[in-house]
Amino acid sequence: MKATEIGLGLLGYGTVGKGIHDLLAANGKEIEQRRGVRLTIRKIAVRELSNHLEVEQSLLSTNPLAVVNDPSCQLVAEVMGGEEPALQCISAAIASKRPTATANKLVVAKHWPTLIELARQNNVGFRYESAVCAGIPILSSIKVGLAGNHIESITGIVNGTTNFILTRMREANLEFEEALSEAKDLGYAEADPSSDVDGWDAAYKLSILASVSTNRWLDPDLIKRQSIRGISRSTIQAASALGCQVKLAARFSNAREATLAKVEPVFAMPSHALFAVDGTENIVQISASPVGRLQFRGSGAGAGTTASGVVSDLIQLAIELKDGRPCIPNPVIGEIQPSRKSEAESSFAVITSDESGSNRTAIERLLRPIQIVNSHTFVGGAVFVTECCSQEIFLERIAAASEDISEFYEVLK
Repeated sequence: MKATEIGLGLLGYGTVGKGIHDLLAANGKEIEQRRGVRLTIRKIAVRELSNHLEVEQSLLSTNPLAVVNDPSCQLVAEVMGGEEPALQCISAAIASKRPTATANKLVVAKHWPTLIELARQNNVGFRYESAVCAGIPILSSIKVGLAGNHIESITGIVNGTTNFILTRMREANLEFEEALSEAKDLGYAEADPSSDVDGWDAAYKLSILASVSTNRWLDPDLIKRQSIRGISRSTIQAASALGCQVKLAARFSNAREATLAKVEPVFAMPSHALFAVDGTENIVQISASPVGRLQFRGSGAGAGTTASGVVSDLIQLAIELKDGRPCIPNPVIGEIQPSRKSEAESSFAVITSDESGSNRTAIERLLRPIQIVNSHTFVGGAVFVTECCSQEIFLERIAAASEDISEFYEVLK
């Protein structure tokens, strides 16, 4: 079978862009043999020509829109990052009827309805597998493998930077700033880590997961977020005293009576799927009807893993282009309005600064009618675990007892 050659315009040549180049160089022949298409990079958009002297200069341009509109580029891959000019370039590529792949979670999450409609209007494919969990094929699994299911809930660790920080805080008994500094030194955290540690990155990914699962847009601004900046060595010790680990959990509940969406630190017990996921690894657990509970786990960052997802999208787009049968996105059927109140029940870990634990009676009085079912002391304080109770009632009692309780976290069992 003779492979059909498809020209690619690559927007961005940083870590992921180079990863795409290297993957195609390493596996190009196998891709041709297995899938019948040859992806050839025709143009590359870069910020500075002088930073890429190892690349054939005729391929390079500092004008990304010129790359998008180059006649030799039949497909476009956007891996520049940021909102602009990425959004402008993606929109221009789709408007010019060029199938487009991106790993840009910010753009996809914030502009999902607009981009989906633009792709439909232009009868062109638009794919974004690597926008969530890099090389883990979670979006295609939801779109195709679970197409006949009702997605009931999604729970995951979808940000490798924060998971690395929390892991190092536990393993090396570090404070937050010390673990963050280590993450920066290793290249896991940006100079400005706000998007990661304040939950925005995870919120963008949760938005995409929820939107793809329901064909309704979840505006990331509506997702409840809590930063991990408030997690201290004492927090980690409190969790350890209970046999738990602190994780930044992204959760979406698609119950028919109410929808919830939040990104926040939790205490994960050993029985929970999030407990054993350490370092930069990601996991997504989906509960769906009728298939039940599924888990997707693997590396959620890095040149190779992210490039894997982008190239997978490009191969599929190239096949559709070769066959003249584009896979057009399904229409967006509405918007998700997360409920501000939860009828769900959960257990909570309540932390106080009294190392003796002698204030259990006072805590029970403050939380009444909620019962304390477990307690432990640790260096720096005591931690109490509530029975499974109404989240709304718990939050009402906590609000009245804020001076006596320093921290509290939901416990995932």
